[in-house]
Amino acid sequence: MAAYVQEYLDYPKHKIISSGTSLDSARLQRLVAEQIHVHRRSLSCYAMGEHGGAAMVPWSHVTVAGKPLKELQQELPHRFPTFDENAVVEQMKYGGYLVLIGKGSTEFGIAASVTEIIRAYFHDEQKSTPSIVQTRRRIRRAQRLRLRTEPSSAKTASMKSWNYT
Repeated sequence: MAAYVQEYLDYPKHKIISSGTSLDSARLQRLVAEQIHVHRRSLSCYAMGEHGGAAMVPWSHVTVAGKPLKELQQELPHRFPTFDENAVVEQMKYGGYLVLIGKGSTEFGIAASVTEIIRAYFHDEQKSTPSIVQTRRRIRRAQRLRLRTEPSSAKTASMKSWNYT
């Protein structure tokens, strides 16, 4: 949806925020917390890539109270057990499908994720969230790439509509 809004609305692209993988990251946080028996808010872990089936997890960056999970699993294996990371990733990826089958819709999960992003922004919570904002530099790069790949008649028409401010 963010890509659609960025492409077709006359609104500054750098002011459009995408929820990115925030919903996948929330599911991941819950799943990992269940595996290692800690409160999910003690964890820092993010899904990266595209939402859903194409998401991946950088396990080396998963932390518990600021300490890498991998270190805790080595130092305190009785307290922080190892688990099947691939199975957790699969559960995270397909969690939305299970919600869709069970409830018939998934809008409440994404609404909760977007609400968290908005609250963090407006209350200046200094919080890290898995959201996306397209920067001006990236917009210009995308526009240059589009110029190279579009047919010449389309280049002329699209160049007239671009706003480089």
